Amino acid sequence: QKNNKTKVNEYQENLKIKLFDLILNFKPDLIWIGKGNGIYRSLLKEIRRKGINPPKIALWYGDIRDKVPEYFREFAGMVDFFFMSSFGKIFKKFSEAIEAPVNNYFIHPHNPMFDHFDAQKKNVVGFTGRYYKSISCDERDFVHHELVKENFFSIEENAVGMDYVRAINSFDFMLNVNNFVGEYLYTSDRLSHYLSCGANIMLLDRDEGFEKLYPGCFIPFKNFNEIKFLIKKSYYTGEIAYRIM
Repeated sequence: QKNNKTKVNEYQENLKIKLFDLILNFKPDLIWIGKGNGIYRSLLKEIRRKGINPPKIALWYGDIRDKVPEYFREFAGMVDFFFMSSFGKIFKKFSEAIEAPVNNYFIHPHNPMFDHFDAQKKNVVGFTGRYYKSISCDERDFVHHELVKENFFSIEENAVGMDYVRAINSFDFMLNVNNFVGEYLYTSDRLSHYLSCGANIMLLDRDEGFEKLYPGCFIPFKNFNEIKFLIKKSYYTGEIAYRIM
């Protein structure tokens, strides 16, 4: 624990040096912080005191948790803008905790590494994601323990970099099942990766709001029996799944 605390303090000090150099030399209008874990409230205080016109501070929580983390509560009143990659009741809980003047939705951004990549489609339906027992929902459990076990589709857990991009591009359809189902407009980085690859995306019809953002990009399904039926039929008849629907 002592070593971990030393590492965190060293990280804070190095981050402070880099941030202050950035502020003094480039005079940014905005400092954008992703998630914020590992950053002390005292550092945000010092940023606010730097220079005649200190930069505004934005915090984007591109993750989702049912409970607001303790470190996050320490940022209350310290940021000017708060963004989150969901826009339902969990977003409301986080925005109330941070007390920022401006709170809004911000989707996971596009990663340019996915551009202009083409791969031969050799699989029908795929899914990327690890199994987290502590926060997994019934639907995610079903994906990992039932559909994969029955060889209905492939799952990629350890692919990174271009291997990860290649894996996504090798599927005709990508299944999006998050650990939180039904949270309005919740986007994980998985969903932005699928969109970047131009995949046909299948998602539960309880994941609401996406048609407003990306009309026609999603194939909704009510339950996993539909997926089993569609995949079986596409295997045996050679038909394309979205035409069967």
